[in-house]
Amino acid sequence: MTADEYIATRLDEQIAWYDQRSVRSQRWYKGLRIIEIVVAASIPFMVGYITEARPSVAFVVGLAGVAVAVISGLLAITSTKRTGSSTAQRASPCGITSTDSSPRRTRTVATMPFITSSTMWSR
Repeated sequence: MTADEYIATRLDEQIAWYDQRSVRSQRWYKGLRIIEIVVAASIPFMVGYITEARPSVAFVVGLAGVAVAVISGLLAITSTKRTGSSTAQRASPCGITSTDSSPRRTRTVATMPFITSSTMWSR
């Protein structure tokens, strides 16, 4: 086995593994988001049914609120949300990849006003 064959074989295996992992992670993310939206939307509906005769509804509403907060927090911590740009571009502060020799201006830099110490204190 030559070095090129070894690299191609190993790379193909790794790409396949990452593809499978990506599909699985995306399904989990979308499933949790759907659950979060449905539970959050049902809270105002359930509040209308809270009465002294049915105090358990208040418990269910509280539990639903906790579930929404936990799901939202877990999704935020794990940072599963994608921006659409490639990993290399997100990792590089200038958006320069190893195959790209010209730096890109990001929207943040292009729309940021130029602030100097004289303009900060002139207001």
